[in-house]
Amino acid sequence: MDSDVLRDAEQLIVHLRHIRIDVEGYARRCLAKLGSNLSQYAVLAILDEQGEMTMGGLARHLGTTMGAVTNLVDKLVNAGRADRVRSEEDRRVVRVSILPPGRELVARVTRDTAEFLAGYLAVIPPEHRRIANDVCGRLVDAMRPGTAGSGRVSV
Repeated sequence: MDSDVLRDAEQLIVHLRHIRIDVEGYARRCLAKLGSNLSQYAVLAILDEQGEMTMGGLARHLGTTMGAVTNLVDKLVNAGRADRVRSEEDRRVVRVSILPPGRELVARVTRDTAEFLAGYLAVIPPEHRRIANDVCGRLVDAMRPGTAGSGRVSV
């Protein structure tokens, strides 16, 4: 591995950690006001983006256990933000979907958090913002399964 690339990666990790802490902290405060939390938001955001999923699919997507997902989904169903339906063909399969109040929560927290971040981005020149977004998008694409550049390093 090129030492310059490794040094850049280490610096990027530090920057991303600081950004994540600040943005997540703001999102947590928004969610708390709405009676939710970041874990529940993650489930809703995935369902909003991907559509209906099985419980197992959600667990894989979140990198967690079925028990943890079951607990999260129970709370979302009880809050009226998600729905859970057992498959008629295979009773072991449970599908989860987002309901309009869940979509509204995702949209509101995403919008409010974007406004928070925009306050900081406003001091960065537009061309640098475009470059940062382009680089982040390329990095996400490279890290996704089935894309060029993915799978270079495995754990």
